[in-house]
Amino acid sequence: MKLIIAELGYLLVKGKLIKNRYSLRERFAGFLWIYFLTIFLGITGVGLSFGFFNLIKMERPVNLLGHLPENQKLIYQFVVICLIAPFVEEMLFRVCLRYSKLNFAVTAGFCFYIFPGILIKGRGIFGEDNPLSLRIGLVLIFIAIVYSILQSNPAIDDRLTKFWSLHFKLIFYLSVISFGFLHVTNFENSLTVFLLAPILTLPQIAGGFMFGYIRLKYGILYAVLLHAANNFMPFAIHAMLG
Repeated sequence: MKLIIAELGYLLVKGKLIKNRYSLRERFAGFLWIYFLTIFLGITGVGLSFGFFNLIKMERPVNLLGHLPENQKLIYQFVVICLIAPFVEEMLFRVCLRYSKLNFAVTAGFCFYIFPGILIKGRGIFGEDNPLSLRIGLVLIFIAIVYSILQSNPAIDDRLTKFWSLHFKLIFYLSVISFGFLHVTNFENSLTVFLLAPILTLPQIAGGFMFGYIRLKYGILYAVLLHAANNFMPFAIHAMLG
């Protein structure tokens, strides 16, 4: 635990982390400690957010994820919140923390999934009402195009490699902050929500920092697993309380 705290402090100040080799047992033990610390930071972030609104005597905006439509089946909510969202968001925000042509292409592809992709309406590739399969298909095509461009243009790849090396601290904190601010969409659109986004998304910003840490320490798979486990906690509480 002392090593994890020291590494987190180093990452916070220096914006980088030295990657070492760990046994499966060390990874499992480290993952558990990091998970408990992530939960603690998330709860602390929620507490600080509520405390801020109590201090200024203002009602905190309602998180829409806490009021999901009753007609959505629990299994559907589980798949979206605990499986799809962690995977998509880690591909978007964390996979590129270790630069490679493929990692960059994957991030670019999932940027398409999140942003222009939301404008895609209608049916999917297989005729289903939801266009999810169409969006995924277009993302895969986009990833292949970006990867091919980098593969056939070594000069561009070299420039990106140097940029990542020189500006990694900036890239890391952009991933943390942008991940947190993306979750402002969990609240109703209003000027107040926009202005207070840093306070409302404190738990997600803290989570983004921890997901970035474990991604750099153990790899992207562990970041997805930590994200999924972190999302499962509030989902389980919400499901039990009805």
